[in-house]
Amino acid sequence: MKKFLLIIVTFSLLLCTSCSHIKDTNGEDDYSLCDITDKDIIKGRSSLSVVSTEVNSKNSVKYTAKKVSGVLELKSVDLDEGDTLVIEYDIKVESGNARVCLVTDEILLDLNINDTNTVSYTAPKTDNYQFKLAAESAKVALVITIHR
Repeated sequence: MKKFLLIIVTFSLLLCTSCSHIKDTNGEDDYSLCDITDKDIIKGRSSLSVVSTEVNSKNSVKYTAKKVSGVLELKSVDLDEGDTLVIEYDIKVESGNARVCLVTDEILLDLNINDTNTVSYTAPKTDNYQFKLAAESAKVALVITIHR
């Protein structure tokens, strides 16, 4: 039922938005962003997706989209200075361009595209940290799990 409701909401948003997909201009084997800048990622930018699903729990997020463009906050976590996160991730991009990163008022950490890995991150200050997906006409599937 949740999946059905999510699909209805997604299609409703598609009908109400004037946003359009960002064209992938750097070729199908280059997944780096062309139009979306670091500033866009930090401040956030609207996103448009076609047939996407998101499952978000306390410690993880699973997101898939047949086509997504823009900047989407995937997960947010409040950290105190010195807190350490262990981040497990699996990110697959089949087409388009994408970047997944950890952000506050700057980009702190990039997670590798088309990779499965575990990394540690220690917070340099007390703040709210967000995992964001920046995408340009990307077909993407990802899972991010965080442990404190």
